[in-house]
Amino acid sequence: MNIGTTNARTINIGNQNSNIYVNSSLNLSGNLNFSNLVFYATNVITDITKTGVSIDFTSSQPVYANDIGIGSNTLNTSSAGSNVAIGTSALSLTSTSQQVAVGYQALAANTTGSYNTAIGYQALQYNSSGNANAAFGHQALLYNTSNYNTAFGFQTLTNNVSDHNTAVGAGALYTNTLGNQNTGVGAGALYFNTLGSLNTALGENSGSKITIGNYNTAIGANSMYNGSPLDTNVSYSTAIGANTNCNNYSYSTALGYNASCNATHQIMLGTSSESVVIPGGLTMGTGKNITLQNALTGYVAPTVAQLGGFVYVPYSASGNFTSGQDKVYGTTTLTQAGYYLFVANCINYTSSCANPYAQATIYDVTNSKYIAYVTSQQGTTSSTMAYSLSGFYNVPASTSTVINLTINITFSSGTATITSGAYNFYVVRIA
Repeated sequence: MNIGTTNARTINIGNQNSNIYVNSSLNLSGNLNFSNLVFYATNVITDITKTGVSIDFTSSQPVYANDIGIGSNTLNTSSAGSNVAIGTSALSLTSTSQQVAVGYQALAANTTGSYNTAIGYQALQYNSSGNANAAFGHQALLYNTSNYNTAFGFQTLTNNVSDHNTAVGAGALYTNTLGNQNTGVGAGALYFNTLGSLNTALGENSGSKITIGNYNTAIGANSMYNGSPLDTNVSYSTAIGANTNCNNYSYSTALGYNASCNATHQIMLGTSSESVVIPGGLTMGTGKNITLQNALTGYVAPTVAQLGGFVYVPYSASGNFTSGQDKVYGTTTLTQAGYYLFVANCINYTSSCANPYAQATIYDVTNSKYIAYVTSQQGTTSSTMAYSLSGFYNVPASTSTVINLTINITFSSGTATITSGAYNFYVVRIA
């Protein structure tokens, strides 16, 4: 049906109380201006203005500038415009602008919040005043009332009421309520976190057992997930690798598959089935030693050709001590500058003296510097004591540097005797 010509100025059809029924196609050329026009087609009520469109099955309320609403009870008579609402009750209460809600009850309770995007069933449903949130997925950010959160996936950040969180993956940060500035990427990442803040988790179930801990990093599937005890209130710890755990020890780091910490302020590299290779140099802090656990059990000294710069100094110890006397039980002369590892084990003595106090040292005689030392607690009148000590040392450039293993025992009376036998003093150049 054609009405008028392209040269027609104005065509008025009926009056404000008239209805127009169109039972066939309607072809329009030129501008078409509507005033409170309602189309009836399969019970759909449509309100079209110059700047907005609203299609509502139950209402004929006016639409505001640049608003688009499709679905029952979408948008609000107080909408400020420039909103998009698609789905039953999407943005049904809003009084602000520049928001997008797609899905059943998406942003349904929003009243004063702005710049939000909700896509999915009940996404950001109860957000009333939160700003600049983005929710994609079924019940993503469902109960959120805060700002600057991003949730992508089924029930991500569902219970959140805090700021600056990011969750990607089904159930990521699901339980989070007051924790802020968390990032969880992967199904179940940081799932049980409630109050913890500034945590980062990457991988399925990563960091999922943290509840109130802060400043943690979990990277890898099931990292910080199944420790014993669980990593619930751990803080300032890092687990990198599948199945790594800090076992609720704070200030600790577990690196490598199945690595598991057993103390605070610890860095655990791998497990007992792996070896650690350092192709370059290793620098130790001043006064820091290396503790060897069973490293020298059944040890067979390699040759110099097998391990460059290796020196093995076996020694036999026997005889009585004079109180305060230094006895040298191992010595080596080094002619190359560099970093060296020094290890002495099985240093022991038997005392039948009063108030014995012993000290074993590894000492740079040439440069008058201590490399490592260990002292005993005051012994009994009759006691046996054993020692192991180790240390890293940067041997300075010199024609020759003499390193001694020395034992000194002080006592008030009686006799102190080094037990007869062979002991070991190892020196390895590592850089």
